[in-house]
Amino acid sequence: MKKLIVLLTLIYSVAGVAQNKKVLFVVTNHTQLGNTGETTGYFLSEVTHPLEVLTEAGYKVDFVSPKGGTATAYGVKLDDPINKKYWESADYQKQLAHTLAPSQVKANDYVAIFYAGGHGTMWDFANSETLAKIAQQIYEKGGVVAAVCHGPSGLVNIKLSNGEYLVSGKTLSPFTNEEEEAVKLTEVVPYSLENKLKERGAIIDKAGLWQDKVSIDNRVITGQNPQSAKSVGEAILKELQKSPLRFDASKYTTQQVTQGNQTLAVRAYEGIVYVANPVEEQYQQLNVYIPEAYFNGETINGFNAQTAPIFFPNGVGGYMPAKPLSLTGGKFKDTNNSLIMALSKGFVVASPGARGRTSATGKAPAVIVDLKAAVRYLKYNDKEIPGDANKIISNGTSAGGASSALLGASGDQAAYEPYLKELGAAPATDAIFAVSAYCPITNLENADKAYEWQFGNLSEYKTMEISMLDYNVQRSLKTGTFTAEQTKVSADLRKDFPAYLNSLQLKDSKGKRLTLNSKGEGSFKELLKQTIIAAAEKAQKEGTDLSQYSFLTLKNGKVTAINWDGYLTYMERLKSPPAFDALDLSTGENQLFGDSTTDKKHFTSYALKNSTTESQMADTNIVKLMNPMSFIGKKNAHLPKYWRIRHGAKDSDTSAAISLILATTLQNHRYVVDYALPWDKPHSGDYDLEELFDWAEKISKLGY
Repeated sequence: MKKLIVLLTLIYSVAGVAQNKKVLFVVTNHTQLGNTGETTGYFLSEVTHPLEVLTEAGYKVDFVSPKGGTATAYGVKLDDPINKKYWESADYQKQLAHTLAPSQVKANDYVAIFYAGGHGTMWDFANSETLAKIAQQIYEKGGVVAAVCHGPSGLVNIKLSNGEYLVSGKTLSPFTNEEEEAVKLTEVVPYSLENKLKERGAIIDKAGLWQDKVSIDNRVITGQNPQSAKSVGEAILKELQKSPLRFDASKYTTQQVTQGNQTLAVRAYEGIVYVANPVEEQYQQLNVYIPEAYFNGETINGFNAQTAPIFFPNGVGGYMPAKPLSLTGGKFKDTNNSLIMALSKGFVVASPGARGRTSATGKAPAVIVDLKAAVRYLKYNDKEIPGDANKIISNGTSAGGASSALLGASGDQAAYEPYLKELGAAPATDAIFAVSAYCPITNLENADKAYEWQFGNLSEYKTMEISMLDYNVQRSLKTGTFTAEQTKVSADLRKDFPAYLNSLQLKDSKGKRLTLNSKGEGSFKELLKQTIIAAAEKAQKEGTDLSQYSFLTLKNGKVTAINWDGYLTYMERLKSPPAFDALDLSTGENQLFGDSTTDKKHFTSYALKNSTTESQMADTNIVKLMNPMSFIGKKNAHLPKYWRIRHGAKDSDTSAAISLILATTLQNHRYVVDYALPWDKPHSGDYDLEELFDWAEKISKLGY
């Protein structure tokens, strides 16, 4: 790899990125008032009054209707000066005669959608699936959904990504049953708007007849009647202006990064707090780096400000607290280089910090909640931050690799919502585009069994101790030999692994079951061996002399077999049993599953039963929230299509079985997985950056 150099210039600028300030107004095409013989349409003041508020504030408004084309007004009272202003405007008349069709609308272009009222809406708003999808997308990217009078008929069938109705549990103020009765149209309209919204789970808050009444609930704004139209416009404006999580494009430094002969100017937005209610602000921050070229309409490697993928590397190690990565250094070898290479390849870089196990507020599931909140911040500000927030590619090593995998597997899962709400996370989706995970320390409740299945024959070990110094993870090794009790523990755990593996019902690429017998032998072990052999052969093609590895059988330049025991001796055992849920509560993972009152807990039944100290069991629901296996193949799972998983062939921090299980489970559910055990690589990450970004570039240009 070419040497990467960072040159920093602290040049503050007050220049900003031009923000997209567009609101989408929805009007009805329907003109027949049931069987009355009278005409209807949209009610004029329910368009003009909100329109006046928003355009005066600098927002551009586009008009769309369920069919596109002409939208007809009624209630044309020109003694109202605002009505008169727009009704006599040739530009306004042109827009309403040529409204957009839903197929012409891109949700990403708008910060809010507003459904104007009028009785005509009762016949066509609720039936437009495309408009409902547009509203869902605007809302889940942090936008506002608003409606007035009969306009909330457009909210009736909007569903969110989690399958729930948008209005469920929200307080709304639509046109009431009493008002419908007052205008004698109860038997004319196709349904009661108030009742229909209640069926969808809405809570109705209403005032008396023709009173100005507006309800605001989590960016859903509704007004009861024509008298509420201006107030709805003002509420939309206030909502758009108030968010503490809006990206400030003016606060950056300019930094120069150089890779080889290529030098890039980069805008560095550092220390962005990505939640409204941080509890450990020094960690709950995001560093965003954007090539200057994207602010000048230029391209890099075929990407531009709209299409550039977002590289999302975390610096989590040992489940310790982590600050966001920067261009001047990282916790793992070449971590900062990965940021620079990403920028040189045309990616936007957004690195999140996250809480960790050493604090009372950093226990599980804090790390994954923080990463999700950071993703939501990026999605919420997609219109303001150059790059495509629909193409976030997560990356991490060790516990960071596990967190990257978990972030991908748990997209939009409702179980995390209370934690995110408490932090004041941005109201957006946290599903991502792709996952890169190096040596993921994951599936912790089954990792002890897997470790003894692989390393149980080795009685000598080197234990790694992890601590923090000046926000950096420090590691040291201590050696040891099994006691009689440890030998028993190892044997107990080892014999339990085949049952777990077999319960997964995994299959190989040909559809054949992967199994282990009671002795731990079987097709799963053979698949692992073949993966190791493939890594050795790849290394040989790249120039590695394999003759030095006595455990490999070479014939005619090919690796034909591997001596398992010899291979494990070469790897060395790094942990004593149990590797993760220590009987004396001494591991980092024990601390991870503690809580605000108890620093360390067990998270497996075996360790709890055999504990050598006074102990408690962690909440099993929280343990599940830390395991990507909990979500793969589950209902409402929003996993990324693309995965890249690496576990070094000399990595004994956790069993290679864990990453193979993860990769195979994903493959069995038809996700696209690039899995390998790079030859002679110990516990580490970001060692193959050219390959990593070749993969990332390829999938980004393939799309979804």
